[in-house]
Amino acid sequence: MNMTAWTGIFVMSLPGMDMVDWKDASSKIDWSAFLICGAATALATVVANLGTGQWLSGILSNLFLSKVAGMGVLVLLLVINLMMAVGHYPMPQGVSLAGLCLPVVGALAIELGMNPIVVCLPVCMSTSMLLLVPIDPTCFTTYSGGNWKIKDMMGSGIIITLGYIIIASLWTALMATTGILG
Repeated sequence: MNMTAWTGIFVMSLPGMDMVDWKDASSKIDWSAFLICGAATALATVVANLGTGQWLSGILSNLFLSKVAGMGVLVLLLVINLMMAVGHYPMPQGVSLAGLCLPVVGALAIELGMNPIVVCLPVCMSTSMLLLVPIDPTCFTTYSGGNWKIKDMMGSGIIITLGYIIIASLWTALMATTGILG
């Protein structure tokens, strides 16, 4: 998707197209969104390539997730979905968040003797659930235009996020118990 956007920008700014003037466009772009996305992607790459995911899963498992897993799959899924909702704040880009969290929860599932799909599915589904503050690139871009305020997003975002956590956890637990996830 990023390549499609960059290709479109490139084509629109070709000489003779006169659709986008670089000087005019660059003065209106909030470059902090690009920097946030780049930093998040770099961090996820480091975590995935250096084995930090396995290290973090060991720490999380020893601290509390192995105890949570003992309470049942539904409770573990609720905790994972809640952690993903909170995890969007330091890591706003969904793909980077998945790259950071999938090795962690995958290693945790193997360590606990669970099917990795059961705990990795909520991570993948949660990557698009950043609805509380405008730090996702799409929300950040529209927010920087000044058309809405953070309280507007928080008001509806809390309800949608809590609803998502409950519904996604119930759905994944149901799929896991029926054997559809493998």
